Amino acid sequence: MLEVSERIQLTFGHLREDDGGLVKDNVKLVAPFLGIVGLLFIDAEHTGEAVQRDFNAWSTHVVGPVVFHDYKGGREGNGVRPVVDEIVAGPEWKFVQQGPGSIAVIRRQE
Repeated sequence: MLEVSERIQLTFGHLREDDGGLVKDNVKLVAPFLGIVGLLFIDAEHTGEAVQRDFNAWSTHVVGPVVFHDYKGGREGNGVRPVVDEIVAGPEWKFVQQGPGSIAVIRRQE
């Protein structure tokens, strides 16, 4: 069985930095991405700017739910909740579920 890093390399092997390492900034992955995303899970940097950047970069490709980790609780300075609350306060997105644990799930309004 392949290790996780080997599976990532097989899947995203063409998405490498100049030094040969895998791209770590997922926003760089969006530009060449032409498909749709059935489920987006956001759990990376937890600053408000990073959460908003990840959501803005990928949300145009999303046709299903967006799951945010650390919506509830998390570390000090966690920017997840304010960003998610702002997103669902607008007309395009709504809460589907809050919890279990620290998870929040949103989806486009129908």
